[in-house]
Amino acid sequence: MLGEGGYVVAVTESYQDALNCAICHLIIKKATNGCECHVFCHSCLENYINIPRLDEKFLKCPGNCTKKFDPFKSLVPNQTIDMMVNKLKAKCSSQGCLWTGDLLDLVTLHQKECIDKLIIIKCKRRKCEGIFLRKDQEKHEAVCLYKPLLCFYCKMNLWRVNKDEHEVLCSTEKIQCLYHEAGCNTLMYRKDTDKHEQDSQSIHLKLSFKRSEKSVTNLSKVNSYLVENVSILKESAKKENKEINILKQRNKDLQEEVGEVKETLKVEIINLKDESFKLMGQLKETLTGELNLIKEKEKLKEKKSKISRYFKESL
Repeated sequence: MLGEGGYVVAVTESYQDALNCAICHLIIKKATNGCECHVFCHSCLENYINIPRLDEKFLKCPGNCTKKFDPFKSLVPNQTIDMMVNKLKAKCSSQGCLWTGDLLDLVTLHQKECIDKLIIIKCKRRKCEGIFLRKDQEKHEAVCLYKPLLCFYCKMNLWRVNKDEHEVLCSTEKIQCLYHEAGCNTLMYRKDTDKHEQDSQSIHLKLSFKRSEKSVTNLSKVNSYLVENVSILKESAKKENKEINILKQRNKDLQEEVGEVKETLKVEIINLKDESFKLMGQLKETLTGELNLIKEKEKLKEKKSKISRYFKESL
C-alpha cells in the first residue's frame, strides 16, 4: 500500500513542479530517482517497488510516463533535489503561529517545538470533513477515507473509501478459473474470464464429466460403506437388545427375591416381638417372687427379734 510520503507544509514562495513527488504529489521528502524523467519520495518509491508482482524485471514508472526502470538499481538519493527542497521558504500552518523560515528548519526543529499541538485543524483533503487535534494528524492520515492509494493490482490511484470495492472487482487481478476444482489450473486476469470460458468449453465439459464420474464412484463407495456399517449396527443392536432383556429379567427376579425377603423379615420380626413379650412377662413374675421372698425374710427376722427379746425379758 502506497502512502503519502511528502511534506505537508505551507510554502511561501513559488517552486518548480519537479519538487513534487510524482506519486503522492506533495513536496518531495528524501528525494529518490526512479526513471530518468521523475523523482519521488523515498518511502513512496520504496512502497511502489515492494508491491507483489508476477516476476517483472522492469517496472512501469508510477509517474504516468511510458518509461520503465530497474527496481534493483533504484532508490538512489537525489541530493540536488533535497537541497532545493530544504531551502524552500515555508511558514508554520498552526493557528496564531507567525514562524517562517527554511522548510528543513520547519520540519526538523519548529514543528516539534510548536505550542499549538492541541489546536483543532481540518483535514487538508477537500472532500474529507475530518476535524482533529494537530497532534492526532498522523492518526487521521492512517484512516482518512479520501487519502489517495494505489490499487494492489492495476496501480490506479484511488481514494481509500473506494479502494476495497475496486480491488474486489479489479479487471487486472489474477484469479483462478471457475472450474479449478474440476482440474482447470489456468490463472488469468479477471477481464479475461469470459474469453477463457468460451475458448475452454470443451475442456471444461470433459473435466466436469470426469469429476462427475469420480463423484459417482465415490458415492458408490460411500453407499457400500454405509450399507456394511448398517448391517454391523443392526447386529450390534440385536446383541444389545438381548442383553437388555436379560438384565430386565434379572431385575425382575431380584425384585421378587427382595419381596420374599421382606415377607420373611416381617414374620421374624413378629415372632421376635412375641418372644420378647413372653420373656418380659417371665422376668416380671421372677422379680415379683424374689420381692415376696425378701419380704418373708424381713418378717422372719422381725419374729426372731421379738422371740429373743421375750426370752430375755422372761429370764
